[in-house]
Amino acid sequence: MAFLTDAYIESMLGGGTRGPAQYAAIASDAGARSAYIAAADATVLSACRKGGYSSVSLSPQQPSSGDAFELLRLMSFGVWLKTASFYARGVEIPATIVATVPDPSSLYATDGVRIDLPGLDRDPLGGDGGADIINGTELTSSERVFSTRSLILF
Repeated sequence: MAFLTDAYIESMLGGGTRGPAQYAAIASDAGARSAYIAAADATVLSACRKGGYSSVSLSPQQPSSGDAFELLRLMSFGVWLKTASFYARGVEIPATIVATVPDPSSLYATDGVRIDLPGLDRDPLGGDGGADIINGTELTSSERVFSTRSLILF
């Protein structure tokens, strides 16, 4: 599953009348369309992980609806828009539209512009600066290398 779908992109590009033509102008090849969508979704998913949202996933899709899903989908559309318009150089995307779409890096920003996903909690151990704790056993033993006697000249 993906945050973005062809129907969502067409509706964001102008609805049923202008959307399909705009979408075809940006990415006429089906392979390119799916590659742009996959890249955009992966970018947003990576930003979620860095921001500490370990519950967000694409397979199975989590969240699958609600405000957090719509925000993630909008972020993914913004990444898609930048990527697709770069490759389709003849298509001009107004800067005002690009400026209104939140950047995925705002999920982990530390300069006061951080966005929280509504209804989802951040994992305190995940994300940037977090740690994952895994139980383990010591498989090898090590002998002491330094002692008072070996360090007598220091």
